[in-house]
Amino acid sequence: MATYYDKLEIEKSATPEEIKKAYKRLAFKWHPDKNPDDREGSEEKFKEISNAYKILSEPDTREKYDRFGEDGLQESGMPSNFDPFDIFRQMGGNFNFPGMHQQQEEQNRVGPDQKRELGVPLDTLYVGQVNTINLTKNIKCSGCDGVGTPTKEGFEKCNMCDGKGKVIRIQQMGPFQQQVITACVKCQQTGKIIKSDMKCKKCNGNKTEQHVKKIEYYISPGSRQGDAIVLKGDANWIPPFKEAGDFIFIIREDPPINPKCRLKRQCENLILQLDISLKEALCGFSTTIEHLAGRTLEVKYNGVIHPDKQMMIKEQGMPIKGRDILKGDLIINFNIIFPDKLSTERIKYLEKVLPNAPVLPASKPGQIECKIIPVDNTNRASSRREFSGDEDEGTGVQCAQQ
Repeated sequence: MATYYDKLEIEKSATPEEIKKAYKRLAFKWHPDKNPDDREGSEEKFKEISNAYKILSEPDTREKYDRFGEDGLQESGMPSNFDPFDIFRQMGGNFNFPGMHQQQEEQNRVGPDQKRELGVPLDTLYVGQVNTINLTKNIKCSGCDGVGTPTKEGFEKCNMCDGKGKVIRIQQMGPFQQQVITACVKCQQTGKIIKSDMKCKKCNGNKTEQHVKKIEYYISPGSRQGDAIVLKGDANWIPPFKEAGDFIFIIREDPPINPKCRLKRQCENLILQLDISLKEALCGFSTTIEHLAGRTLEVKYNGVIHPDKQMMIKEQGMPIKGRDILKGDLIINFNIIFPDKLSTERIKYLEKVLPNAPVLPASKPGQIECKIIPVDNTNRASSRREFSGDEDEGTGVQCAQQ
């Protein structure tokens, strides 16, 4: 098990000055703000270092630790909870780590993206399309280059942050107080504001102006719901960012343009629920299918189609995005429409031409003859409510889970 000396990477004989020096080196190394890619892990390491320094920097607690270990500290009533960032601040720590300003500046260089849903009919997703739009967006004001005033003398120190660009506030965390540094919203971290009589006349100090840009974008064949079309740098420009973010269309798949088209998409395949009569199921059928983008398919089949049979037309599905020459398939699920009733003559004729039904065994003593009738769900639900005493007629019948 690592000792407090091990955590500070020092010898047990280290002097108070060596302890302090080791803590400062490791605290700056493991501070969470300096390790944004592993903030959780670095924060845990930072707490361990701070705890070790708190014990070893005080002669009394260091002596108890050397004699009795961590058990001795607990028995002496040493508090286990403390604010490691408080120790860091007392040591003169700040957030000006090497390279940190460069990293923050890089993050603040490009503004936020804009996203908008774009409804696209399935037909367009099938063939692809080039679209042109006039996009209205905010850009840097040409009168002041996006700074809000035409001259450098138009600025004065921000009175909210005293020109620091950041505001410091004290936050209570249980029994401890933590110093929190936040960006100044009045000056947007610049530390300066525009004098009221020196605002740019074109934008009135708002730093932006509207601009209409003609933009062409492409919807690739085979695009899907949720796909993104990125227009680089065409979002609204927002100060104090140096560049605008991206304008992003998010595709929403809409139904086919032709209301007669009953195709639905399933990945790279198209699915069709096709109604056919009992005669067509037994004798074959010929029909046309309304496909996408004005296309019509002629379909013929001469075999017997069972109710659960699924058939397919190869390569009549959706294009595979990025590989337009490859397509999925058209899957057909059949819904066989049976007649509601048959005349006596037709029944006799069908009994002759259709395969014989299995012969039922002779009735045996004790067998009960029953009459089978169609199910009427409305009557069944009404009967169950009456039986159960349930007066809520808006509640459907549900199966009880065992």
